[in-house]
Amino acid sequence: MMIIGKDALSRTDSKAILATVRQIASNYNFVNAESGWNGFNVLHRSQGEINALELGLDLTPISGPPKVIFLFGCDNDIAPSDIPKDAFVVYIVYF
Repeated sequence: MMIIGKDALSRTDSKAILATVRQIASNYNFVNAESGWNGFNVLHRSQGEINALELGLDLTPISGPPKVIFLFGCDNDIAPSDIPKDAFVVYIVYF
């Protein structure tokens, strides 16, 4: 089993780190679709980051204020004051 921390995916070289980790997981069969085994895991600090990864979003920090923000109903570290006044906000709620 392989577990990679979220901070490794937030660095500027995160794509290279993820590619290396995926290669290691592939070489050692950490993911086996035939048996249903997935031993490649990412340890996160917030559910919002997990949702972003599931959407295929890059977690590398941006250089300016966001123009669109997706909130998933469990965003731990976002206060209303963190959202720019001109940002388009999509709030997704699970029932």
